[in-house]
Amino acid sequence: MIIISKTRNHHNMHMYRLADMERCLFDTFDFTPVGGPCYHLYDDSAYVNSAVLTRPFRITNASKDNNVLNAEMSRVRISVKHKFAHIRSFFAFLNTSKMQRVDQCSISLYYNIGTFLKNLHICYNGGNQTSAKFDVSLPTPEQYIAGLLRQ
Repeated sequence: MIIISKTRNHHNMHMYRLADMERCLFDTFDFTPVGGPCYHLYDDSAYVNSAVLTRPFRITNASKDNNVLNAEMSRVRISVKHKFAHIRSFFAFLNTSKMQRVDQCSISLYYNIGTFLKNLHICYNGGNQTSAKFDVSLPTPEQYIAGLLRQ
């Protein structure tokens, strides 16, 4: 997972370009539009559309289908942001912007470890709102760790 955090003086798009994220994403994911997986990152309208980034359709020229897609993607985007908030609620240091500086700490490593520990917490405690909503049967903590080791 790649996380870019807005700073006081710079917009997210500036940080995206500064970190050369487009190249990093092309190196990591298959963006082939035909004949294979095609991934895109979805965010708000402050970003620009590209081969990697997708943003909502403009309201002024959006069809009914586009408006439905905007609403559905917005719900998913919000649920992803809630997952980040959930991790930060467990680990307060991940919520401190002074601790999260590009090139001064491994932000992605901290979040990966936070996500791992949050997932273990969910396994030990029998689930959360997301697993209940989608009626997902959870692995035991041992099964979760074994699945990670197989990857």
